[in-house]
Amino acid sequence: MSKLIKCFFILVAISFLAGCVASFSESANTAKIKRVAEVKLASGKTAKVGWKQPQASWQCEQMGEQSYSPRELSMEGQFHFSGTYGLFQSKAVDYANEKKIDANYIWLFIPTQHSLGDIDLNLHSKATATYYRCKHTPALNDRMI
Repeated sequence: MSKLIKCFFILVAISFLAGCVASFSESANTAKIKRVAEVKLASGKTAKVGWKQPQASWQCEQMGEQSYSPRELSMEGQFHFSGTYGLFQSKAVDYANEKKIDANYIWLFIPTQHSLGDIDLNLHSKATATYYRCKHTPALNDRMI
């Protein structure tokens, strides 16, 4: 009888571990998102906002940076009309207007989120909006991927 109980507990432990491994998840990688949109700043100038990291050929100078909690963006984004990405874009533009940052390209970056079951593996990672003044900016692209 004790062998049966030991086997039962071993099977329960193995299935628990298999469940943990199977529940490891990774959110969509924002590096695949190529969307570039145009927004109007409070100064009347237009800026491009994109998920595409600035390239050396654009000849950019960094003007500023603002960090956000991806968890807070995700929670607030559930109630925002255009979702998390739209909320992040509007927060980045609002910050540029508030601080009077004269950027013509705003790079939005949300780090890939990793979790093991309900445990967030990159708890202290930050989403960032980085503001650039570039000689050349990317073409507009309304597609997400």
